[in-house]
Amino acid sequence: MAIIIFTLVLGILYLAAMLITKVIYGKIDGKKTFLFWLIFSFIAVFSYGMLVTANARWAEKKCAEESGYNITKTVEADGFFAHSTSSYDFLPYIVKGHYQYIELLNFKGKRFKRVYLTDINNINCQKDYFERNNMGMRSLLRNLPSPPIPEDMCVAIEFTEKSKSRYKFEKGNIKWISGKGTTVHKVIDTANGDVISTWTGFVGRSYFKTHSCTNPQNGKLFERTIMLNKSIQPTLSALAD
Repeated sequence: MAIIIFTLVLGILYLAAMLITKVIYGKIDGKKTFLFWLIFSFIAVFSYGMLVTANARWAEKKCAEESGYNITKTVEADGFFAHSTSSYDFLPYIVKGHYQYIELLNFKGKRFKRVYLTDINNINCQKDYFERNNMGMRSLLRNLPSPPIPEDMCVAIEFTEKSKSRYKFEKGNIKWISGKGTTVHKVIDTANGDVISTWTGFVGRSYFKTHSCTNPQNGKLFERTIMLNKSIQPTLSALAD
């Protein structure tokens, strides 16, 4: 699509160059037409470059002045519902003992799945789950280095029709307007629908330069908002920080 639009613009610029040549010289001259076409093309590319660079400058200013956390309150819980289908993004937080469980969306069948660590003899044990999905443990934990799961324990996945978690984390999609993007991550108290914390980020798409701050650099929003319930002992407390 981009190639088609680019070709169309070049064609329009060439027609404009032919028209200017005829108006100035009274006839269409190939060399002069080509010269005007080069000038028009340079002006168009330069103008487009300045426009999209402005988007990057906008994002840089927004990131410096408005991006960041807005945490109304912190809460205690043994886990939360992450509005995501990926076990790989959240399992390290269970292995480290940050949470007892994470609830996720499920692709098919029952709507939700609860991921946690359990005894290897548990009926929900998925000992070879990640091997079947071609994801080794070292790769799985690359974003949050952690001790390996003991041999007498395993990842359990329990499928349910309803989420049992009070708190929900939503990672916002980027909303684009003319090359300028905004995203808002949220933690929501589902008991009353209150948004108890947010993280706002920006991105400016540029032909010459792109500036982005769409992901928190000082910890995930849910880490800063949802703390492990102090009355709950982590399954792998010996492995916790």
